[in-house]
Amino acid sequence: MRKSLWLTVAAFIGLVFVVIFAIWSLSNKGDVSIANQAAEPIRDGIIEVCKQRFEFGEIKPNESKQIHYKVKSDSDYDVTIEFASGKKLTRRLGYVTSGMDFHDTLTVRNDDIALGSR
Repeated sequence: MRKSLWLTVAAFIGLVFVVIFAIWSLSNKGDVSIANQAAEPIRDGIIEVCKQRFEFGEIKPNESKQIHYKVKSDSDYDVTIEFASGKKLTRRLGYVTSGMDFHDTLTVRNDDIALGSR
């Protein structure tokens, strides 16, 4: 009787940990929108966040693209933008931490990249 009680308690505790882990892993998602507010098209770009690398192609002026990522660790956005003219912008922006969802916007202008949250 005593052994089965301990097994039941151990199974219950194990189940609680599995549920907590599942909820934790499902809730750590992020998305970032890249909005081109510059005068010229973006030819190419790269965003690195949480040890994930995303390449995106052309974004015309006044258009945007969205990237979805998994929040795996503390990180920032490491962004490289190349315009159609060949001009490049590189910035490290923001702060991402596990345990939260993120919905950010990177606004690309002629000479800068700015971070905003939605």
